[in-house]
Amino acid sequence: MKKNFPLTIITLFFAFQSYAQNVGIGTNNPQTKLQVEGAISSTPVSAPAQAAYAIPNNTSVFRLTAVGGNQANGLSMAAPHEGQYLIIYNEDNDAAVFAGFTLSGGATMTLNYINGAWRLTGRSDAFGPSGTQGPTGAQGNT
Repeated sequence: MKKNFPLTIITLFFAFQSYAQNVGIGTNNPQTKLQVEGAISSTPVSAPAQAAYAIPNNTSVFRLTAVGGNQANGLSMAAPHEGQYLIIYNEDNDAAVFAGFTLSGGATMTLNYINGAWRLTGRSDAFGPSGTQGPTGAQGNT
């Protein structure tokens, strides 16, 4: 038995290496580095609307909850991680600004942190760049 012990350890090591390449949750045969069968959920971090709020690092879902009055909502994150996804729900009536993107009240946006910058990947409000202003129409007698 003692003679076979190193051979057993080496065999187990190589067997483990072949299985350690892909990880699966809810599946016995993952086809990618991480494969999840079923829904993934995340508990959102919530904060009331305010002039400036730093979203905690490692947050995936953030809810900006409604408050009375009018205020500019400025959001930031001190240390995002490469490849991090973030979903922001703005439940306030006032717009919120995060990483240079303005989110209308009652809307949602999704972002991805790539190459040291937040990239907008989706939004629920119809907010696009402003076009050029057209000519003034005809004026009436009054």
